[in-house]
Amino acid sequence: LSMSGFQAFPDKPKAFAETFRVLKQGGLFCGCFYVTGQRPCADRFVRYVLNRKGLFVPPHLTRNEAEDLLHSLYGDKVT
Repeated sequence: LSMSGFQAFPDKPKAFAETFRVLKQGGLFCGCFYVTGQRPCADRFVRYVLNRKGLFVPPHLTRNEAEDLLHSLYGDKVT
């Protein structure tokens, strides 16, 4: 379970790959994280507040980038 943790990693693909590596076979990964381009207000808040405070670390994935990355690791089990 990951609740809004992946935006803290500068290398998101590496972080997701490590999660996949340590997950038991048949295990379940459930998480939520910020994706850019979905809500303009949230994007501004991330850019001008959270990134500057170091709480979020760019680059941030778009929804399509996140889905493609997760599908490459977890296959068709991504929802």
